[in-house]
Amino acid sequence: TFHKVFAVQSIEHWAQRAGGVRELSDYSDCIAEIYRVLKPGGTIYFDAPIHFHGNEMFIMGDLEKVRSYFPMEQWKNVQIEKWREQCAPLEPYLPPPSASKDWSTEIVNYSAQQTDDSLSNATVWMMAITAEKRL
Repeated sequence: TFHKVFAVQSIEHWAQRAGGVRELSDYSDCIAEIYRVLKPGGTIYFDAPIHFHGNEMFIMGDLEKVRSYFPMEQWKNVQIEKWREQCAPLEPYLPPPSASKDWSTEIVNYSAQQTDDSLSNATVWMMAITAEKRL
């Protein structure tokens, strides 16, 4: 078992549809396996870009959906930090065309209106999740 589990810019790809023929991972199964191998009191650190690529919940910036994979009866001190969501005084980082080419393949569980609302003025920023396994 492990004291810490890190997923640096990989979690957004676990259930990614675009990019090849493979069986999609299920986030609940992935988090359950991490929970299983983590020692009681062990911690996780995951980070991922938002409005960039990968699974639709990351493209859409659906942090409520991301948070739902960390139930309070298993995890404590769950923190989701937004890095550079408000980019000033730096310039915004807009999603490049190469990132958005897969969005129509990835985004299947959000309406066209939700997608337009979320991505019409989207800038890329980072999300970090930290949490501790309950004893």
